[in-house]
Amino acid sequence: MKKLLCLCVFLILSVSAFSQSNAIKKNKLPSKKEFKAQYELFLENEYFTDHWTPNWDYEKSKETVAQELKDFDEYLSTLKQNYEISLLSLIVKTYLYNIDEYMFNQIVECGDSLKDNYPKEYRTWWIMGRFYSNSAPSYIYPEYETAVQMRGGVGKKDEWVIPFLWDYIYGCNMAGMRIHARLGLSYYCQYTGMAPEDYMLYSVIYSDESATSVDGTYDLYDTWYSETTEDESRICSSLLGVSIPVHEDWSLKAIGYQNGSSFFSVSSDPITISDTARTRVSFSILAFANVEKSYVDNFTINSATRDGGTITKKKTTTINGFVADYYIYENPNLYNDERNGMKGVSIVMGVPCTEFSGLSFERPIDYNATASTSTDDGMSYFRINQKLNRLETTIYFLINLDACNACFDEALDWMDSILEGCIFE
Repeated sequence: MKKLLCLCVFLILSVSAFSQSNAIKKNKLPSKKEFKAQYELFLENEYFTDHWTPNWDYEKSKETVAQELKDFDEYLSTLKQNYEISLLSLIVKTYLYNIDEYMFNQIVECGDSLKDNYPKEYRTWWIMGRFYSNSAPSYIYPEYETAVQMRGGVGKKDEWVIPFLWDYIYGCNMAGMRIHARLGLSYYCQYTGMAPEDYMLYSVIYSDESATSVDGTYDLYDTWYSETTEDESRICSSLLGVSIPVHEDWSLKAIGYQNGSSFFSVSSDPITISDTARTRVSFSILAFANVEKSYVDNFTINSATRDGGTITKKKTTTINGFVADYYIYENPNLYNDERNGMKGVSIVMGVPCTEFSGLSFERPIDYNATASTSTDDGMSYFRINQKLNRLETTIYFLINLDACNACFDEALDWMDSILEGCIFE
């Protein structure tokens, strides 16, 4: 597999501050003089091999380094095996890959074998995430996601926390997940005492390329985008901080962000209302920025009572952790056929912006679907296309169910199932 580089980070990230040997428990390694001598030589060679170098201009020849690493890996295979020896062997192999002496699939097979043999050791997933950072960015984040879950959180303080966070920040940025990278940086600075601005990746993960303004105008495809996995499909907006589960057969409508608001709507599958009739109901979200809650309240009441409608119930509830006003309204003057009049729901809630808004539904870039520029030397250069940042203001959401009396209970269940899967950040 070709090695991949992101133009925006190549110059400053060609050499990492922490080598992968930082993941090893040194007290679990052999104490024999022969091992110590071999290990010291390995540590010297880390300087040349813990990253990929397009042009080898070190004082030590590439051939010599390669042979010494091969000899060390062969020596490791003769020792009594434990996890530290096996992990060290995997690291040596990744270094051999970095100097074109190992194949990509061979490293993956070694990593998979180590995961199978030591399923509770998160460091394998960490090292494989580091490996993918230099070889296959599309695979980076699942490795770190598993490592984070196994270690009990991003910032869990253990003996590896600082080098782990360094690699985590780098890996998340390479995967296009800058909110996750910022979260890692916040922990990193807590433990090191550094200011975030002093970290080498700060200017990249806080890049102004994705800056947004509540007074700005953003088209449909900048405002809303789809995310599809094997398990579900979603419509998301990093700009507005919302992610909505949808079905591929539903009818979707949306407009971009302009004049301080945006809109998304989805229509249900047909719902049976009689022996001869079916109808669709709609779930919609209007997002308002740079307004007061009273503006949205008045908008909601005016919409519910237009053309003779009345609000029949109001209560305070909680939607995904946010306090919301919940209205049920009816209008017998509309849908006055088998549908037996309009009956719907309006929900109003405010979601403030935080430093990590959008973290829950940020996804890695699919580099296979990202434009690249290839060169004669076989490298592919990819530029990370970062989604827009969350608007730095409280966003008021008006969530609306447009239904009728004949199928209100079914429509309410449908809306609740969507709301249960929604993320607001």
